[in-house]
Amino acid sequence: MDKNIICIGTQYNGYSIDLEKHLLIIHQPNSLYENKVQKKEKNITIKLNEIKYVDVLYSEYDPGLFGTNCSVVLEAHLNDGSRYDFYKYIEASKDDLLKAYSIFKSEGIVFNDKYKILETIVHSHEERISYILVDMIKNNKLPRIDLSK
Repeated sequence: MDKNIICIGTQYNGYSIDLEKHLLIIHQPNSLYENKVQKKEKNITIKLNEIKYVDVLYSEYDPGLFGTNCSVVLEAHLNDGSRYDFYKYIEASKDDLLKAYSIFKSEGIVFNDKYKILETIVHSHEERISYILVDMIKNNKLPRIDLSK
C-alpha cells in the first residue's frame, strides 16, 4: 500500500486516510449479493474538508458466549447533511484509532465526544478498545444500551 495512505482495520472492513489527497475512504464489507446484484459501491470516498464534524458513539452487542462486547462508532456528518459510520465493528488497534484521530484533528475536523470516549481510550493502559468501553459501562461512564430491542 502507498506510504501516503494509512489503513485502519483492513481494506475489506475498515477505512483508509489518503494523506496526500486528503480523503477518507470507507471500505464496506459487502455481501456477494450487494456486489453482484445491487452493484453497491465497495468504497465510499469523502474529502476531509467535506466533513463538518464527527460524533463519537459506541455500540454494545452480545456475541453469545462471553457476554457484552463494545465497539467505537465514528459517524461523519458532512456539509451536505449526509452521515456515514466509518468505524464500527472493525478489527483495529488502539494505536491505529489514535493515529487516525490525530490525523483528523490536524485536518481541523471537530469531534463531538459527549461521553469522553476518546479521552478515556487515550489515557487507558488497556490495549483492547472493547475492554475499555465495557469498563466505562461498568463504572457508569457510559449508559447501558438495551440489547433486547
